[in-house]
Amino acid sequence: MSPTFIRYYSFVVITVLILVVIEALCCRHVAAKEMFVYDINVLNAKAATAIMTYKHDNYKDKKVLKLFGILETKGNWKEIYPLYDQMVSIVDKNAFPIQSSMDFNRRKKKQVFSLSFGSRRIKGTKKVDDQKERAILRRMSVPTHDLLSWVNYLRTFELKLGKPFNFRIFSGNRFYKVTAVPTKIEDVWVRSGLIPAYKIEASISSFRKRKKFNKKAEVWISADEEKLPLQMIFNLTLGEIRVILTDIK
Repeated sequence: MSPTFIRYYSFVVITVLILVVIEALCCRHVAAKEMFVYDINVLNAKAATAIMTYKHDNYKDKKVLKLFGILETKGNWKEIYPLYDQMVSIVDKNAFPIQSSMDFNRRKKKQVFSLSFGSRRIKGTKKVDDQKERAILRRMSVPTHDLLSWVNYLRTFELKLGKPFNFRIFSGNRFYKVTAVPTKIEDVWVRSGLIPAYKIEASISSFRKRKKFNKKAEVWISADEEKLPLQMIFNLTLGEIRVILTDIK
């Protein structure tokens, strides 16, 4: 397996962790707590599993939405690229994060983030392996999401063909801009049959000064009031990565 493919795969599994949780927030008639399970296939073989749980709760006397995400490589991929990520995001009534914690374990390297989101800045800490904990302080010009909270934005967002929308995300290391546009409505095959869905083409770019970063993704969201993600595809040079919903608990 080439280093280039492994590097792309690393990016994709992080992006998948962002995208798969859309399902958990788009359903309008759900219980207080629910779990969604996804298979992530690489070159037509299962490579990882993503699990998303969410529930409504209270935080400092406020009603909030708590999101919990887990991403883990499986089978042979666990030997090639061992990965086990855990994330928690606390979202306020305005759909932006209050607190966020991330625990990334990848190829024997561990990173732990604890972030607090204010109106104009993000404060927190980062610890890599057993090194000394470092402070994080980033200013933001517009309200910014963490790797999970942005999906709540799609719950009430009105998709219109040809009309782009965008938002910003802070990963703990850097800011990203996501620009997306619904290009057409087409039928998508799922286990229950064919479902009309918006095809959304997205571009994810970073604010790096020295190195350009721009990745593409395609997402299909059902064209009904549920707005359920039906399929996600990442096209890489050496193959295709596909995300499939397999279970709801």
